Amino acid sequence: MDVTSLSNPALVPIGIDVSLVSGNLKAEIGSFAFYPADHPGNFSLDCRSALKKMRNKTNLRLVYELRKLRASAEWQAVRVTIGPPKWRIATAK
Repeated sequence: MDVTSLSNPALVPIGIDVSLVSGNLKAEIGSFAFYPADHPGNFSLDCRSALKKMRNKTNLRLVYELRKLRASAEWQAVRVTIGPPKWRIATAK
Protein backbone atom coordinates (compact mmCIF):
# COMPACT_ATOMS: atom_id res chain seq x y z
CA MET A 1 0.00 0.00 0.00
CA ASP A 2 1.39 3.35 -0.95
CA VAL A 3 0.07 6.12 1.27
CA THR A 4 0.66 9.02 -1.10
CA SER A 5 -0.41 11.78 1.29
CA LEU A 6 -1.25 12.12 4.95
CA SER A 7 -2.51 15.19 6.77
CA ASN A 8 -2.66 14.74 10.54
CA PRO A 9 -1.79 18.15 12.05
CA ALA A 10 -2.83 17.15 15.59
CA LEU A 11 -0.54 14.08 15.39
CA VAL A 12 -3.32 11.73 16.51
CA PRO A 13 -1.77 8.22 16.56
CA ILE A 14 -3.60 6.38 13.78
CA GLY A 15 -3.49 3.06 12.00
CA ILE A 16 -5.29 1.47 9.10
CA ASP A 17 -6.84 -2.00 9.09
CA VAL A 18 -7.08 -3.66 5.68
CA SER A 19 -9.50 -6.45 4.78
CA LEU A 20 -11.31 -8.15 1.94
CA VAL A 21 -15.11 -8.04 2.15
CA SER A 22 -17.78 -9.99 0.27
CA GLY A 23 -21.32 -9.37 1.51
CA ASN A 24 -21.28 -10.04 5.28
CA LEU A 25 -18.03 -12.02 5.14
CA LYS A 26 -14.82 -10.22 6.12
CA ALA A 27 -11.25 -11.54 5.89
CA GLU A 28 -8.59 -9.44 7.59
CA ILE A 29 -5.40 -8.88 5.62
CA GLY A 30 -3.49 -6.87 8.19
CA SER A 31 -2.84 -3.39 9.48
CA PHE A 32 -0.23 -0.65 9.46
CA ALA A 33 0.42 2.53 11.42
CA PHE A 34 2.23 5.80 10.84
CA TYR A 35 5.33 6.93 12.68
CA PRO A 36 5.73 9.82 12.99
CA ALA A 37 1.96 10.24 12.95
CA ASP A 38 2.05 12.72 10.06
CA HIS A 39 4.38 10.87 7.66
CA PRO A 40 3.04 8.79 4.76
CA GLY A 41 4.84 5.65 3.67
CA ASN A 42 4.82 2.37 1.76
CA PHE A 43 3.51 -0.76 3.44
CA SER A 44 3.46 -4.43 2.43
CA LEU A 45 0.81 -6.84 3.67
CA ASP A 46 0.45 -10.55 2.97
CA CYS A 47 -3.06 -11.23 1.63
CA ARG A 48 -2.72 -14.98 0.93
CA SER A 49 -4.82 -16.18 3.89
CA ALA A 50 -7.55 -13.61 3.19
CA LEU A 51 -7.67 -14.67 -0.45
CA LYS A 52 -7.91 -18.34 0.55
CA LYS A 53 -10.81 -17.52 2.87
CA MET A 54 -12.56 -15.61 0.09
CA ARG A 55 -11.97 -18.25 -2.60
CA ASN A 56 -14.99 -18.51 -4.92
CA LYS A 57 -16.62 -15.40 -3.42
CA THR A 58 -17.92 -12.68 -5.71
CA ASN A 59 -17.96 -8.90 -5.50
CA LEU A 60 -14.81 -8.67 -3.37
CA ARG A 61 -13.99 -5.24 -2.00
CA LEU A 62 -10.72 -4.07 -0.50
CA VAL A 63 -11.63 -2.09 2.63
CA TYR A 64 -9.46 0.33 4.61
CA GLU A 65 -10.58 1.28 8.13
CA LEU A 66 -8.98 4.22 9.90
CA ARG A 67 -8.61 3.80 13.67
CA LYS A 68 -7.05 5.60 16.62
CA LEU A 69 -4.14 3.78 18.23
CA ARG A 70 -4.70 5.45 21.59
CA ALA A 71 -8.30 5.28 22.82
CA SER A 72 -7.92 8.43 24.94
CA ALA A 73 -6.87 10.56 21.95
CA GLU A 74 -9.59 12.80 20.55
CA TRP A 75 -10.33 12.62 16.85
CA GLN A 76 -9.10 15.59 14.87
CA ALA A 77 -9.21 16.25 11.13
CA VAL A 78 -7.20 13.58 9.30
CA ARG A 79 -6.83 13.08 5.56
CA VAL A 80 -5.26 9.96 4.07
CA THR A 81 -4.75 9.18 0.38
CA ILE A 82 -3.89 5.59 -0.53
CA GLY A 83 -2.76 4.68 -4.02
CA PRO A 84 -3.99 1.61 -5.87
CA PRO A 85 -2.78 -1.70 -4.43
CA LYS A 86 0.27 -3.36 -5.97
CA TRP A 87 -0.35 -7.09 -6.11
CA ARG A 88 2.75 -9.27 -6.15
CA ILE A 89 3.11 -12.96 -6.84
CA ALA A 90 5.00 -14.78 -4.09
CA THR A 91 8.04 -16.69 -5.28
CA ALA A 92 9.23 -19.95 -3.77
CA LYS A 93 12.33 -19.69 -1.62
